[in-house]
Amino acid sequence: MPRQRDVLFLLYPTHGHVRPNLAVIAELARRGDRVRAVVSGRFAPEVAAAGAEPVLFDPPLAELPSLAGLTEAEWAEASKDVFLDVIKATRAVVEHAESDPPAVVAFDSALWAPARVTAARLGVPAVQLVPTSIDREPFTPGSVRIGARDDDAEWDRLVSFGAALVSLFDAHGVPGTSFESFTARPGERTVAFVPRDFQPESHRYGDRYTFVGPCLAPPDGTPSWRPPADDRPVLLLSLGTTSNDRLSLFTDCVAAFAESPWHVVITLGGRFDPGALGPLPPSIEAHGWLRHPEVLAHARASVSQAGMGSVMESLAHAVPVVAVPSHPEAIANARRVGELGLGRWLPATEVSGVAVRAAVDAVAGDADTARRLSAMRAHIDLSGGARAAADVIQRVTEEDCE
Repeated sequence: MPRQRDVLFLLYPTHGHVRPNLAVIAELARRGDRVRAVVSGRFAPEVAAAGAEPVLFDPPLAELPSLAGLTEAEWAEASKDVFLDVIKATRAVVEHAESDPPAVVAFDSALWAPARVTAARLGVPAVQLVPTSIDREPFTPGSVRIGARDDDAEWDRLVSFGAALVSLFDAHGVPGTSFESFTARPGERTVAFVPRDFQPESHRYGDRYTFVGPCLAPPDGTPSWRPPADDRPVLLLSLGTTSNDRLSLFTDCVAAFAESPWHVVITLGGRFDPGALGPLPPSIEAHGWLRHPEVLAHARASVSQAGMGSVMESLAHAVPVVAVPSHPEAIANARRVGELGLGRWLPATEVSGVAVRAAVDAVAGDADTARRLSAMRAHIDLSGGARAAADVIQRVTEEDCE
């Protein structure tokens, strides 16, 4: 029997950061490893169901506000607020890890500061888990950037973060007096939940980066959704959970698709009650929550805010994406979809129900788009998913013991 490993996950508490890791946790638990996950209380049941022991953040991390409509400057400020909030959890994470040391720390990229402090204190390896495309290692020129490069603004962010980082590292007895000490430890492995072909400039990333693609949980019991009995093509419309407060876009799309051939499945991400959309025609249904893969298995197109989780779910099912992004990170994802010919994206100034319907009709009927989607799905299948991610996490513990 292989020896049991002890893995400590640090998960940033949003759906887009937690969900990709659940299948990895389940795979490690299936292999017989002990898994713990530091997470917020609202995700503790899902983490436990996947096979991990939940450990709650203390103090709790702040709820992420809506990201809809943020400018690049506002996005950078929000990123800074998240970072300053995250480092407050470091002491409790370190104390928990020292009282019951893991063999490896597997951490969401938003939690790199407490994770690297913990790994350095314990002398154990760490694996970074990135739920989106990789931009740069933290705290190198351009690292906290979406959009045009601005070295002066980047340096200002380095200075503002620097004092907090030096204090954090010094408080835990870890040298942190230079910007170099804030980047990844030598040899640290990174797992990205995108396939290599989706990663921009993927040639820049060597062997310590593993692009495993989306890690989708297997079907769980009886499906919560079934396709319509008629032969209408199915469209999934969702704005995710962090920028889904655009009720007028939902209602505008309802009007645009009411007389169309499409059967539209809308998910509202808990932001609105379905009743807020008003009376719906028989060809349109709305849900607070729904397992998207169940719909995508039958869908001909999807409309999303271009969060990476939504994009990857669609591509894993070879479903074309119409992206309506409303913040810088989603815009970068949407542009990548467009560059690769896997769908279309609409800038905020062009978004309307009529424009969304026109884009859906165009991508769903395009043979070249279908061909590229089929090739991307094949690439995703070969990327390895949760099994490949679990392999990396287990391998670093073996290498550390050699």
